[in-house]
Amino acid sequence: MLSLSPDDREACARDLREAITSEDPSLLAAEFTAWKETATAIAEGVDCKELEWLDPSDDACVVTRPA
Repeated sequence: MLSLSPDDREACARDLREAITSEDPSLLAAEFTAWKETATAIAEGVDCKELEWLDPSDDACVVTRPA
């Protein structure tokens, strides 16, 4: 969780507190898993800050559909 930004840590804590108060164990597990996977992805360098979008008009991006 240390890879999360301070704002994300606050959001994580808030979401987990809300899940705990819901008294639904599956919601708590889902929230925890989602935040853990997000932190893991960020720690491994996967983030959405600099996406490279493909240009659909570029013929190099066109792939034929398998039959």
